[in-house]
Amino acid sequence: MKERNEEELLKLIFENLGVGIFLLDANSKTVLCNEETVKMYRCSRNEYEKHYSDGHAARESGIVRHCISDLVVEQKREVSGWNQIVGADGTSQLYYYQNKPIFDENGQVKYVLGMAQTREQIESSFHDSVSSLENFNRTYLVPELKPKVIYESKQMKEIVQHLQRVSNTNA
Repeated sequence: MKERNEEELLKLIFENLGVGIFLLDANSKTVLCNEETVKMYRCSRNEYEKHYSDGHAARESGIVRHCISDLVVEQKREVSGWNQIVGADGTSQLYYYQNKPIFDENGQVKYVLGMAQTREQIESSFHDSVSSLENFNRTYLVPELKPKVIYESKQMKEIVQHLQRVSNTNA
C-alpha cells in the first residue's frame, strides 16, 4: 500500500472535520473552504464559487445577514456570533461562526480563518462531551465504595450479598 504524503493527509482531515472551515482574504473572498462549508449553502462547489464565495456580494444580495470577516479585519481580533445563510434552495439556516485573523509581517490582517456550525451540531457535540465526562468520572474519579457493614462470618456475608442484590434490582 502506498503511503500518503502530508498534503494528502491534511486535505483528508480538512474535508472530514464535520464543520464548515474556510479561509478568506482581507476582502472577504474565499481562498479555501471544505465541503462542509459548501453544504451550508446547499449548492454545488461550482455554484458556491460563482455566487457565494464573495462575502460582500453575499451580504448585498441577502444570502447572509452579516459579513463577520469585516469585523475581524476592522477590529484585528477573533469575532464570533450567529449568522443566517439563505441557501441555493431558498431555505435559511442559522450558523455559529468563529472567525480568527491571520496577520502578515506588518501586523495587518492577511486572512480570516473561520469555522461554522449549526446549533444542532453544537448541541450534539456538547451532549457527547458531557456524556464522555460523566463516563470518565464514573470510571476514574469515583472512589471504590467500601462496605459499611463490618462482617466476618459466612452467614453474615451471604446476608449482605443478598441485600445488595435486592437493593440493586429494586432501586
